[in-house]
Amino acid sequence: MFIDIKEFLEIHDDPRFDKYTLRDVNPVSKHIKTREISNPNKSMREIHRRIIQAVKDVYLDSSNHFSSTHQNADRHNSSRFFYQTDLMHAYASVPLEGLVTILSSLKPTWGTKNVREILTTYCFDESGAGLIVGAPASPILFNIYAWQTLDIPLLEFWPYMNDEGQIFRKFYTRYLDDLTFSSPEPITDSIRRSIRRVVEQAGFQINHRKSTVRDLKKGPVVITGVGLEYRPRRSARLFLPRHYLKRMNGLLHLALKGDPRVSHSEIEGLMGVFYGVLGRKHRQSHQSTKLNATESRFLEMYGAYRAQYERATNRK
Repeated sequence: MFIDIKEFLEIHDDPRFDKYTLRDVNPVSKHIKTREISNPNKSMREIHRRIIQAVKDVYLDSSNHFSSTHQNADRHNSSRFFYQTDLMHAYASVPLEGLVTILSSLKPTWGTKNVREILTTYCFDESGAGLIVGAPASPILFNIYAWQTLDIPLLEFWPYMNDEGQIFRKFYTRYLDDLTFSSPEPITDSIRRSIRRVVEQAGFQINHRKSTVRDLKKGPVVITGVGLEYRPRRSARLFLPRHYLKRMNGLLHLALKGDPRVSHSEIEGLMGVFYGVLGRKHRQSHQSTKLNATESRFLEMYGAYRAQYERATNRK
C-alpha cells in the first residue's frame, strides 16, 4: 500500500488547504513571482509528511536532483556556452494518470488504485489542474515525474548531440522548473529547437520570455541565483551576485548592533549559502575559491559577528 491513512483520519481533524496569494522573492536572484498558494493545516501536513516518506526512496533512486542552487550551477563550471530556460506552469503540467502510472511502475506493491486515490484526494488540485502549489509533497512528486518524462530523454539527447558532424560533451541540469544546458561549443538555433521539441513531447511548455543564450567569455552567467565567471584555462569561478552580498552585509551590520529583528539562525543560513558557493577549507567544501576584496571584507565582518555572538552566549 502507498500509505494507510484510515486510522489517522479517525483521530485527527479534517485535512484541508487554505488558499492565499504569495509574493515570492528569490533571496539570491531577486526574481519576483506572484502565485496562489495552498497552505495545509496540521492534519494535511502530516499526511504529506507520510507521502514524502513513502516516495523518498523512489525519488533518490530515480533522480539527478541537485540538492542546492550552487551544486546545480557548479555542474556547468567547465562550459562556455549556455542555454537557460524554465517551464511554464510546471506543477499544472503534471497529469494525474501520468504520475499514477510512474509511481505504480516504480513501486508495484503500492497498487494503482491506492496511489490514484491518495494523489487525487491530497495532492492534486480539485479542478484537475495538476499538483497543488504549496503542498509539501508537490516538489518531490514533481521531480519524480519530471525525471521520468523529461530528464531521461534530455540526458539521452544532450551529452552526445551531433551538430554538423561534431559530438560535444555537454551538461544538462534541472532545478525544479529551471533548465540549464551548457556546452564547449555554441548552442545553435537548430539545437535549441530540438531541445524544445523534447520538452514539448514530455508535456511541458518552454517559457520563451525567460529563455536566454549566453557566452561566458562575454560576461558572467547566473544559474539559479549563483554566478559563474570566466577564467582562462580553468573552470569558471562561482560567486554570489552583488545584491545578495549587499543584503548579507546589511543584516550583519544590524546584528553587530544587537538589532533583535535579525536572528542568529538567519545569519547562519545566509552564511551556509556563502560557504557553499565560495568554499572554505575547514568546512571541506566542494571548492575553495579565492575571495575578492568585497567577499573578504564580508567574511571579516562575519568573524566579528561570530566572536560577539559567542561572547554573549558564554555570559548566559
